[in-house]
Amino acid sequence: MKPTFSPIDTLSRLMASICYFSVLFMPVVLPLIAWLVARLMSNPNEAVAYHAKRAFWSQVIPAIFGIFALLLITGIGFSTDFNSWALSGLSMALLILAGLIAAGLWVYNIVMAILVLLDR
Repeated sequence: MKPTFSPIDTLSRLMASICYFSVLFMPVVLPLIAWLVARLMSNPNEAVAYHAKRAFWSQVIPAIFGIFALLLITGIGFSTDFNSWALSGLSMALLILAGLIAAGLWVYNIVMAILVLLDR
């Protein structure tokens, strides 16, 4: 559920939008910095902190899932026969799933950046 904020000024909307757009040029790092700065300021900006946190998690989830999938594939590969069709199928399914999650969250970030920028 989206919290209600007092009217967001243009600079705050722009910063929140850049946090989502950062998926194109500086994923994870920029939203994390913006989230921390918005929270630790003497006058915290709740709107920027909210959107920066959402952008951060929507950019870090595909990385976590991808690392998990690669570790699982590697672990299964070392414990079974390397010519196994089941391993190949599982590996391909996990990689496709990781790609779909990453693509879906990439689109989500772009759409949210536009919506925040348009103040919707």
